[in-house]
Amino acid sequence: MRLGRYSIEFATQVVTATAVVLLSSSGNVVQGQESAPLSESEAQELQQFRAQESFQENLERAIANSVSLRDRIDAQIETALASQRPAITAVFVVLALLPLLGAIAVWLILNRLETRANAYAQEMNSIKNDAMAELLGMMNEAQSVLNQIQTTINEPLPKVPVGTQRQLDKRSQSLDDSLDEDDPREETFPSPPPPLDITQDDLSQEVEENSIAAEELDQQEAQESEQEEDIPPSLNSILDSEEDDEDETPPPSFNSILDSEEDDEALDPSQPQSVNSILDNDTESDESSNHSTTNAASVPPPMTYRGGDEAIATASENRLNGNSGNSTPPAQPPVQPQSSQASAAEFCRQANALFFSGRYAEAIAAYQQAVQLKPDYHQAWSNQGSALFHLQRYPEAISAYNRALSIHPDYPEAWNNKGGALSKLGQYEEALAAYDRAVELKPDYVEAWNNRGLALMELKRYKESVASYNRAVKLKPDYIEAWNNRGLAFAAADLHDHALRCFEKAQSLNPDYLDSYRNQGVSLAALERYPEAIAAYRRGTEIQPQDIPTWYYLGQLLTQLQRYDEAIAAYDEAIALQPAIPEIWYNKAGCYSTQGFVAPCLESLQEAIRLAPHPYRERAQVDPRFDEIRQDERFKQLLV
Repeated sequence: MRLGRYSIEFATQVVTATAVVLLSSSGNVVQGQESAPLSESEAQELQQFRAQESFQENLERAIANSVSLRDRIDAQIETALASQRPAITAVFVVLALLPLLGAIAVWLILNRLETRANAYAQEMNSIKNDAMAELLGMMNEAQSVLNQIQTTINEPLPKVPVGTQRQLDKRSQSLDDSLDEDDPREETFPSPPPPLDITQDDLSQEVEENSIAAEELDQQEAQESEQEEDIPPSLNSILDSEEDDEDETPPPSFNSILDSEEDDEALDPSQPQSVNSILDNDTESDESSNHSTTNAASVPPPMTYRGGDEAIATASENRLNGNSGNSTPPAQPPVQPQSSQASAAEFCRQANALFFSGRYAEAIAAYQQAVQLKPDYHQAWSNQGSALFHLQRYPEAISAYNRALSIHPDYPEAWNNKGGALSKLGQYEEALAAYDRAVELKPDYVEAWNNRGLALMELKRYKESVASYNRAVKLKPDYIEAWNNRGLAFAAADLHDHALRCFEKAQSLNPDYLDSYRNQGVSLAALERYPEAIAAYRRGTEIQPQDIPTWYYLGQLLTQLQRYDEAIAAYDEAIALQPAIPEIWYNKAGCYSTQGFVAPCLESLQEAIRLAPHPYRERAQVDPRFDEIRQDERFKQLLV
């Protein structure tokens, strides 16, 4: 530091200037007093003063011009500052920590207040629970008392035996006669009887005698009651003894009708079916067989999704006729309205009952009656489209939905239903536009968001599909189908890790949701996590042993892992459920051929070719799994 140097020079200059002023003033004084000569002592003092002043000036000048002295002064100043630096640093640290310490103090206070508030809340909850428990106990006691009172009131009075009744009549008659006579004696009350001295044996004997007498009295009452008319039963006895001989099954809910379309025609074992047709509920087997690959063992099973038919016909908040409510009305037997009292609403209610019972053709006729009476009945038009949808008459269903929308363009359920019918016809762009309109009118329409995601998946717009499913599960976090479909969208985009999280979420919501395990197996196999994939498939077969696609997928994965015996066992399970699927027979023949079992291989291959000569005969000609038996005459004969 050089601050000391400048202060010393400044002080030196000030002292010098002061001395000059003093000297000049003293000179003036001397000049003014020349007339008074100085004494010898005064002259000496003046001389000494001048010498001191000159010495002081020289000293200050020397000090100002001395570099080592200035450095020494600076060093002293720096040493003084260094000795005080910890204290200064501590002061600055304390000043900096003051806000933090204040914040910590405030946090501690708030934390303590929160703890006390939670304690008070728990105490209030415990008091409330105790009060509710006491109230429920009192209510139960009151209910039991009321039940006892009601039972006592409705209980028939005991019958008095005829003999006893006659004796009572005689006693009452004699008592009346005695009361009618004038008795001069004063009325006296009988004295209490003396205490009885009874032993335990006497008491037991008396009890037995009383019981025997009671039995005799009951027998007498029973004999006399046979001669009298029966007492009509009480109301409680009538209500409590209703006959339950006929098991009446409740009508199916509208969701169950929509979520599981009825198969009008039973599977014909003579007609070949593909695994994809069974999984997708599609009856066209030729189209599915054309998608088969030349090497079925190395190709992972096709991924399909559920939910295309779910919530298509109507929404959860508007199940059939536009009325809100989650409860499903019971299916009432159709009552033909009289011509004078016929109305559109009555026909629509009748059609709804027919719809709930699965009688879609009759429901359509009733809806047509309703719209004839009221042409602008948009709910009836939309419901008619739903019935047509279930009969797979999709163009007519679209026409009915269009008619409903022409009457009420802002009807979101009709837009969603129309999108479902368009999806069935493969018109996914038009279906997407319908779903967009439905969610625009009703942003919380979870079924429409889910169906919109399905249409986007068909258009291979997987990112947008995931976004649509995100809206669905955000609005309804327990929407299992949306979680499953979201996982399929990720799997289709080859993001199997994300897909697995979605399938696991669906399983957490419903541990027995079969589709999630099947789709989880596909994603695990794609990630080469084969043991987990096998476990997922086996879990699916445990949940639903009758599910053919799960057995088929399990067989394909085991074939890919060259565990042929287990694969053949899985194929056998699927064949036992549906023997008319040529793809399963063909893959089973490939497993036998790889192991060198010619006879069972030819038998399975023959069955596959019998069910569907095309394309399995062509596939067998180039399939490398049959190279070992290609020169066998029986094999050549099958391919002719």
